[in-house]
Amino acid sequence: MVMKDKLVKTNHKASYYFMKKASVVALAVVCGAFAIAVPTYIIQNSAKNTTALAEEDKEEQNKTDNGGEDSTIYESYNY
Repeated sequence: MVMKDKLVKTNHKASYYFMKKASVVALAVVCGAFAIAVPTYIIQNSAKNTTALAEEDKEEQNKTDNGGEDSTIYESYNY
């Protein structure tokens, strides 16, 4: 039995295997990018929401502490 070359045996050209390998590498890169991007987006979005809630809370506290007047930064801290 004579061993046939892979290109002859499967009747594919060399470009087929090159494109197959290139597409697998591209898919791996895209998956890696999503694996990094999704948690980063979630963390940034959470930080923005937390900051917005803290600012709203601070404004409410300033209004109730001074009867509606704006306070200085130092008055809003609780030591």
